[in-house]
Amino acid sequence: MNDENFLKYLSKIEQDVFNKLDEDKQNNIIKSLNKNNISNNLKYIKEYLSSIEKTTLNKINSLSNKLSKQNIKDSNILNKSVLQLCRDWATTHNNIINDLIKLHSNMDDYNKHNSWWEYLLYYFKKIVNNILLKDDRLIYIGVSLILVTLLLYFIDISG
Repeated sequence: MNDENFLKYLSKIEQDVFNKLDEDKQNNIIKSLNKNNISNNLKYIKEYLSSIEKTTLNKINSLSNKLSKQNIKDSNILNKSVLQLCRDWATTHNNIINDLIKLHSNMDDYNKHNSWWEYLLYYFKKIVNNILLKDDRLIYIGVSLILVTLLLYFIDISG
């Protein structure tokens, strides 16, 4: 296993620490690793770290873990405020409209397709797969459909 293959499994900080080691220590670490057990053998690198480097690495790892947990918590729709949901709903619909405009400006000529239904089916699939199902847009589209349904219901019962 060469240095390049080994280094791709390390974080940026671990790569910097590894590169600071002298060549003999680097070679010893690489020799001790085997292809099937790379993740378990990364602890050998930590043996060569100073106590300051170990504590710094542990602090950075714990902060990174807290940040990733917070990002997961923040992205959950159940943890969002009503104001944030409204902003996300508006942003999502704005992005959908922008994507529809881009799709319309890049539409092929009708004559390139064999029939009109192939032409419509092709663009219907593009709209559904590339625009409506992108990211978490589907939940906001569902909310919009519920709002439109309620609006139509109130119009119907008032008439």
